[in-house]
Amino acid sequence: MFTLYSNKKESYTTVTKTKLDGIIANAIIYAKTNKLIELIKATASLNADDCVMFNLPQTLVVPSISTHSVAKSKELDKTIVIPESVYPKLNPSAGGFLEIKGFTNITKSGRAHKLKGFDLLEYAVGVFNSGTSGLPTHATDPRLTVNHSSKASFILSTAALTSNIPALAAGATEPLRMAVIFFRWAKSKHPTLDGPWSGPFTTPLL
Repeated sequence: MFTLYSNKKESYTTVTKTKLDGIIANAIIYAKTNKLIELIKATASLNADDCVMFNLPQTLVVPSISTHSVAKSKELDKTIVIPESVYPKLNPSAGGFLEIKGFTNITKSGRAHKLKGFDLLEYAVGVFNSGTSGLPTHATDPRLTVNHSSKASFILSTAALTSNIPALAAGATEPLRMAVIFFRWAKSKHPTLDGPWSGPFTTPLL
């Protein structure tokens, strides 16, 4: 329809314009009803081009997987910090979203915060069908995706983490999915001084 609309000399008509306007109006209604922009904002792989395309601020860009972002703080030096383990609170919501709040293993409550001396909360996550045997027991498991957040409180979209989900047989009921996730405190400028990985945390997904 847009091709017809764009050819002003040969195929453009007022009917074409009306039909195209109707498609645009319906797309806007669909986007608002299904909160597409909100979903795009929360996606785990949001990049600069996405932000330009959907008119979103570049501050929402998620750093590339498995690489640390560049620290802006001058206080993060090569000082070795004896880290406390990460204690997360996981709150799943509809659509496969997972609200994550990170605490130290000592506090476990209050306002989500990073351990002093570290500027990243790094995580390794995988999604599996409930009842799957042989789930990951360490963050280095190749079935996990490694990423990080510069904030101790953030929302993770698991919708794209389907590499460990087998094809569903015809007529079979889709099983409950669960996330397996590990955490550690990390330093953006000195990754060799990152803290140790936690044990696995699991939560059902909605």
